[in-house]
Amino acid sequence: MKALRLETFTGGSTTFGWSVADGEDWPAQLGRLLGDSVDVVNAGRPGATTFRDFTYLRDRLLQLDPDIVIFYEGYNDMWRGVRRHRGEQPDYGIVDEGLPPSSEPLELARPLRWPWRPLFLTYHVGSRLDTWLERPADRKPGPASGSKPFLFDPAIVAMYEHNLGALVRLCRENDVVPVVATFAGCDDPSLPEAEQRRRLGLVLREMPALDLASANTGLALYRTVTRDVARLEGVPLIDLATLMTKDLVAYTDTVHFTPEGERRLAELVAAGLRDAGLVELEPAR
Repeated sequence: MKALRLETFTGGSTTFGWSVADGEDWPAQLGRLLGDSVDVVNAGRPGATTFRDFTYLRDRLLQLDPDIVIFYEGYNDMWRGVRRHRGEQPDYGIVDEGLPPSSEPLELARPLRWPWRPLFLTYHVGSRLDTWLERPADRKPGPASGSKPFLFDPAIVAMYEHNLGALVRLCRENDVVPVVATFAGCDDPSLPEAEQRRRLGLVLREMPALDLASANTGLALYRTVTRDVARLEGVPLIDLATLMTKDLVAYTDTVHFTPEGERRLAELVAAGLRDAGLVELEPAR
């Protein structure tokens, strides 16, 4: 097994490491599991979608010359897709695979945080403050009881399918091994309704157009599309949505992790890469 020069992760805040310290995010913990033969770059950015990650990968990350790129995508695409369906998200669409990469050189200096955690903390606190100060008349109501259920627009869901496939194809064009992972979460439709609502609190707050049933439908739908892309493109799939525990000790909300959850996720990704024949794990010390 050759030493990997670099292993890069794309995704949103669930890759970046929401509410955990530097070094506790699962890509960092995976790097320690894989040992010194692998350099790991956490390129997760809060709020990122496949639409933006395509340009980010093409123009920036590929300049790092990675051997493997792992795509942990789907949740933010679901969120942006719901907003686009309601006419609230113009900055989301289908990527153009025909455009050449930017000629701007990538400055490699001291390793950077992706992005800077103090700035993200400021954003997070500010967004909560905005919500708290928002006038009741300005708030968008959720679906009324007995209202018509939210239906996910097939054309918008197809954007995610196309964009994720485009990311995979971009890797292949540049001799990089793509790996696709489904996004994990503590959501569980088999639980009583009150417990489902507690676990789906983030989804129902961020996507007020959804009710409990449509939230469960959307999470399952975007995970299924992720699996379909991996199958159709013939690339390794790490089905974290199935493999990851639902134990609340691992989660701070529906899809973000505690340090314990980050550790468990790192172990599952390491095992998935090993099973795909892409890495050898360091023996336990």
